[in-house]
Amino acid sequence: AIQCYLQAIDIDPSLVVLYTNAANAFARVGEHERAIEMTSHAIELDPNFEKCYYRRGCSLMALGEYTRALHDLRRVARLCP
Repeated sequence: AIQCYLQAIDIDPSLVVLYTNAANAFARVGEHERAIEMTSHAIELDPNFEKCYYRRGCSLMALGEYTRALHDLRRVARLCP
């Protein structure tokens, strides 16, 4: 799945959902740093897409970055009250 998402990003790098889906795929195989990279780029493209912050927050938690994760998860709560 990861390779498919990366190929799709090469074709259309403006689709935010491709980055969040790739992040999810990276996180599922324990590559949380790559998941964070993907979601951070997605946030640059669309800072109001809550799934970006949720996925990044989950990966930050997996890496023990609890303060940064809390920041992202609070952002999700503000975007989706």
